[in-house]
Amino acid sequence: MVIDRLGPIDIGVLGAFREYINVVKIGWTLPLVADRKFMGARVSAMTGAGLRPGMGGTALEILAQKGRLDAGFEVVLQLGFRAVEISSGITEMSSYDRKRIAEFARSNGLYLSVEVGKKREREQLSLNETLEALNRAADLEPDMVVLEGRETGLGVGIFDERGNIKWDWVDAIEEGSGKCPLMYEAPQERQQVELISRLGPGVNLGNIAPASLPAMVTQRLGMRGDTYRLDISSARVRGSPADKFVYYVVCTLPSPDQAAIVSATGLGRRTVQKSLRALIADGLITEHRVSDDMRKRVYRPKGA
Repeated sequence: MVIDRLGPIDIGVLGAFREYINVVKIGWTLPLVADRKFMGARVSAMTGAGLRPGMGGTALEILAQKGRLDAGFEVVLQLGFRAVEISSGITEMSSYDRKRIAEFARSNGLYLSVEVGKKREREQLSLNETLEALNRAADLEPDMVVLEGRETGLGVGIFDERGNIKWDWVDAIEEGSGKCPLMYEAPQERQQVELISRLGPGVNLGNIAPASLPAMVTQRLGMRGDTYRLDISSARVRGSPADKFVYYVVCTLPSPDQAAIVSATGLGRRTVQKSLRALIADGLITEHRVSDDMRKRVYRPKGA
């Protein structure tokens, strides 16, 4: 999902990468306050380039609080948006209004996403609350459930205040979800690289700045130094996110031992040991003793 702030944008470039884009989201309440003619031309240009323009959830959140959802639906249809989002980032939208938006999307053939999470740092959900919210979102049968990451990727959702990824959260979310496709908003390029490296090239990423899109696509395809050989690693692993990350490291580092894998992944030793056992059992990696230290074992991709 690409985020459009209504700044200068080359829609032709986005169109060149359209097969990698689910939605180009115009966020905040911009569709409600910008000049209607300008907005209509922007949306039309995206549609003409083979893109799917969408209206962010904040606009519908605010209109729902004011009892004016129908006015929001009119804006969506008049401007030609092809996607809408249900969110509760700044308000607590009622289940009735959430169902109304979902029904509106289905009846008009619109792509529907449901966003989980709060925008303000002091209102962040706990991990258990996040998992519960993901299940409620999936009950609406959207095309995508999106984890809030804002435009900064700082102190929100799976990110700490410095923008580092809370991998224990990601592991729990990956294991606890599955009813419908999941997307992580990850505005920072380093966050995108880390999520692709650990969860595989098929991970859904959101809040991608237009200028970051080409670089992110090449990272996803393993055509950059950060994710080179990714296509022969985590994409083959059907286990946990930890298994995928460990396999990627084994494919990337030259015959790493357990200590090197722990250092490279940041995972606990027991987690690494569990993943290594699973990968060996699946026939994806092999274990080798070191001739000058029989207590030490190193790991290689099978056939390497």
